[in-house]
Amino acid sequence: LVRIRAQLLWAWARLDEAEASARSGIEVLSSYQPQQQLQCLAMLIQCSLARGDLDNARSQLNRLENLLGNGKYHSDWISNANKVRVIYW
Repeated sequence: LVRIRAQLLWAWARLDEAEASARSGIEVLSSYQPQQQLQCLAMLIQCSLARGDLDNARSQLNRLENLLGNGKYHSDWISNANKVRVIYW
């Protein structure tokens, strides 16, 4: 739910709140396998890209690429990850 909140906030151009919600989602999921954080991480990357912070986006994209290579995901999760990959490229 925190990730969905982050997506809504991002759509409303409330980037600070969207980023805070995505970070909160990562914190909530910290006791689970890192792969569970994929969608929140994609949201953080999207916020960085919207701000033009390409260095931070690249750093987080490296982590996202690592997660994608080490797990199997639902197609919706892969689509969210691919969205930020395409925006960055």
